[in-house]
Amino acid sequence: MISLLCLFFGFLHHSIHYNRIGIVFLLTLSAYNFICYQSSWAENRFKKTSFYLVFICLLLVVCLLYQEKDIRQFIHILLVGSIVIMYKSDFVKVSLRNVPLLKIFLIAFAWAYTVLWIGNEWDANDFTAFILIYLFIIGITIPFDICDMHTDAIITLPKWLGIRTSKGISCICLSLSALLFILSFYNQIDMQYVWAWVITCLSAIGMVVLMGEKDLFFFTRFWMETCSGLPVLLVVLQKIRVVLL
Repeated sequence: MISLLCLFFGFLHHSIHYNRIGIVFLLTLSAYNFICYQSSWAENRFKKTSFYLVFICLLLVVCLLYQEKDIRQFIHILLVGSIVIMYKSDFVKVSLRNVPLLKIFLIAFAWAYTVLWIGNEWDANDFTAFILIYLFIIGITIPFDICDMHTDAIITLPKWLGIRTSKGISCICLSLSALLFILSFYNQIDMQYVWAWVITCLSAIGMVVLMGEKDLFFFTRFWMETCSGLPVLLVVLQKIRVVLL
């Protein structure tokens, strides 16, 4: 879904780099398999398939980077890749995932950084866009922590503040993200993107408020995850409507 978020901000920036979006997709696939299955690569033949998948994805990333010929892109990937390795790794003693309360903010930083400066070529000083994505990711990630609060061994926001307060923080982050987007891109040209982002944030707030205590795994892994792809879907639907009319 992070690739679709990259595509949305590419539309917004009026400059889509499909090579970069491909790099983000491959890196995300590699990071997921590395974090989830690295410990079983040597034990389980089926899980070892994920090792080969990571290897192939990284090889394709190198090929795409060669086409880009941009050293800054390599530096950005190196930074985010270092965070992924230190987040959870069997061969690095530092495990950032085990630091209390850090997990959600680290994920938001990695996503926002990736969307703007690996998947796109935004101005390095455009902190407003970074902050609104950062707040959005925190808002849609808190429900994941609520879902995992009984299995997580570390202290997370829901464990520390409770479910109700965590939901409130999620809604505040999503509201601030929508407000920042409106203030930053409120003009006639970008209105379709403003509406797409605001509708997405409002939809996410509704999901957070209405989420119950049952079937949270499906709720977070499907509905909340879909929120990161909803903005580009709404933009595409608006473009189709304009063409048809």
